[in-house]
Amino acid sequence: MIKNILYGPKMGDFVRSLYVSHHLYKRDGTKSNIILSNIGDSFENGLVNTFNEFKPVIEQQEFCNSFELYDEQTIDLNIAEFRASKFLFKTNWRDLLCKTYLNSEDPFPGAWLRFDEKEVWDDTLIINRKPKTPFVPQLTEPYLQQIKKYKKSIYVGYEEHYQQFPLKEYCTFYQPKDIFDWFSVISKAEKVIACQSGPLDIAISLDRPTLAELLPRSTNPDWINLFAEAKYHSNLEFTPF
Repeated sequence: MIKNILYGPKMGDFVRSLYVSHHLYKRDGTKSNIILSNIGDSFENGLVNTFNEFKPVIEQQEFCNSFELYDEQTIDLNIAEFRASKFLFKTNWRDLLCKTYLNSEDPFPGAWLRFDEKEVWDDTLIINRKPKTPFVPQLTEPYLQQIKKYKKSIYVGYEEHYQQFPLKEYCTFYQPKDIFDWFSVISKAEKVIACQSGPLDIAISLDRPTLAELLPRSTNPDWINLFAEAKYHSNLEFTPF
């Protein structure tokens, strides 16, 4: 069986939402025609560029029958409108998707995406965060504890963000070329530290050992989407908030 499944922006939301196609395939072998759109939001790098960068990643997935841009196809499941779910900000992403689109079936634990990467960066920590999320003093110690555990720490992202990272003296810098490169870098690393962003979603989707910044509950409801996800990931930890 094959289903036409519509997905939308942003990058992290798309990565998370692909759990639906993984679930259908793992449950009964149903494959997906994965259809990408700008419905509900917009991709920062543009729809076509994002499609082209994701293409070699999506085509590795066992659940993928085809990867297409939206062009008025008949849709079986519209995941692009997940923001309209009554479960938004009330549970984690995997439970939201199962309750909204999969008849409240029990989620499968672990990774929902795969990435074929032969190279390994031994004893290497990958760090990614955006300056728009304040680096509060309470984060210094958790970051330094992780940095000291590994022989090499690499800040992965944009040069301007690296320059604003308070602990940049402990890290080298690398800027991925595209989304495929993001998947490659995250797959190579021994561990990932990230704030709530697309790279964090990639790390969780691949079930990589990950330390996620967890913002204070009183200031940001996004913690609900992430914190409860840990019950499906033995490799997911959080900063102490």
